[in-house]
Amino acid sequence: MDTRKNIAYCRKGFTLVELMIAMLISAIIVAAVLTTYKYNRDVYEAQDQVTEIQQTLRAATNQLVREIRMAGFNPQETQDEDQRPKIKEAKKDLLYFTIDLNEDGDVNVGNDDTGEHIVYDLYISPTGTSTLGRTIADNDINLADPLAHQPVADHIQAIEFCYRLKDMDDTDPCVLPAASLSSADIDAVRSIQISILARTRYEDRNYTDGSIYCPASNPYNPATQQCTDPDPAKSWGPYNDHFRRRLLTTNVTCRNLGL
Repeated sequence: MDTRKNIAYCRKGFTLVELMIAMLISAIIVAAVLTTYKYNRDVYEAQDQVTEIQQTLRAATNQLVREIRMAGFNPQETQDEDQRPKIKEAKKDLLYFTIDLNEDGDVNVGNDDTGEHIVYDLYISPTGTSTLGRTIADNDINLADPLAHQPVADHIQAIEFCYRLKDMDDTDPCVLPAASLSSADIDAVRSIQISILARTRYEDRNYTDGSIYCPASNPYNPATQQCTDPDPAKSWGPYNDHFRRRLLTTNVTCRNLGL
């Protein structure tokens, strides 16, 4: 046997071309794995954020519905205008109402009328976040003064209170006040349609929100696939940013009003 041939055979290995091809294939596989991982991670994060805002909307709406349904609760049937539980201020982005929680026949007298004055509106938190706030007090709240907000839900883009008055049919559009409802219209409120638009906490650079959102005062029309009134001033959006948003509209029957 030729010893030189055996030595040459044992030294045989990969050529430079073969190594480059192997490295290229490995790089393609690694890139594919990383791309798949990044895609799955982005999908998971997007779903996680959407789930968060949906839970935020449900929690905020449940609290709003529970308390607004009690607006005007008056078990003693108090008739005095200053002491009668009622809606005190009805704006498109603020609602102020009273409830006789301790059933003592008033909402402004004594030390036991705790938390019988309630205001809901949007405010900017110290962190710069648009937040749905709840202000509670034992006596009249001066809306001209800074409100003592308690945060209910963060990252709320917009809120709308749209009012349905007595003698209105279900097909009639709700009333959206330019400033605030008059005293006569406030006494005629029987239900409130609440629209809340929430956005995610973080941006998604792979997504751009070009949607137009239709609040209760300007509902979505399936026939035209847009809001009933196309006037941009009467809808929300498009924001054309990278936040995902969800809109929730609910109707609250104020069962203690008009009794």
